[in-house]
Amino acid sequence: MNNKIIPVMHCFDDNYALPASVSFYSMLDNADKNYNYKLYVLHTDITQENQKKLQETIAPFLNATLEFINMENKFDNLWKNLNIKGHYSKEMFYKFLPASIFPQYEKIIITDVDVVWLGDISKTYIDFDVNEDFYFAGCKGALKKNSWVYQCVKSNYEKNFSEEEQSQILVSAGYYIFNLSKMRRDNMGENFIDCATKNAYRIMQPEQDVINLCCYPKIKLMPLNSVVCTYVYDLYKTDEDFENDLIHTAQDIKDAMQHPI
Repeated sequence: MNNKIIPVMHCFDDNYALPASVSFYSMLDNADKNYNYKLYVLHTDITQENQKKLQETIAPFLNATLEFINMENKFDNLWKNLNIKGHYSKEMFYKFLPASIFPQYEKIIITDVDVVWLGDISKTYIDFDVNEDFYFAGCKGALKKNSWVYQCVKSNYEKNFSEEEQSQILVSAGYYIFNLSKMRRDNMGENFIDCATKNAYRIMQPEQDVINLCCYPKIKLMPLNSVVCTYVYDLYKTDEDFENDLIHTAQDIKDAMQHPI
């Protein structure tokens, strides 16, 4: 039954097949067994051998399936025009498309695969109400004042984004819950692509910047422990560290570090 299904979309290239296996296994191992998980991978170059290995990875979980969707090099031109490529690949742009690719769902989880799951993904998904006026839910990460993360974000974004735009980039791209019903009604897929095309010369964290800017302010915040970057454990060690976060309370950060999802 559809109310027992939790769809999870991933998009990555063949280089990420190994971390994907860790992500898939740890996700399913920690997920509530009362639900069925439909995992989707949007890709262009994942080999048949790696697809087979990833199918074998999830085989122990009888409540999960895995489907690969070949996007046939969509967004090649957008990728070529992108000014900053960094460690990204064009597959990240497939996050613009789930509303049209998955008409059977009202909402969907979208997650990266450089992730180890230590908690259950089902609760945040079930709790997300598509009738609320939000395009998606995401997590606003910890940001310690004057840390290298703060300096990196500040120096890079100040060059190309106004203060207003910077304030609109609320959440990280690692873990989303998309309200597909609302995105379809408002043609957000087209808006994402148009925004990315017009701003390819300046976007820093490409799909993250675009999705935030297009959806602001209709973004719901997930609990901080939904996404805990590994560098947090290096940056927050003393009472002063915890008190110097610009966004979250010291207790929220401590709780997130102790109970990350």
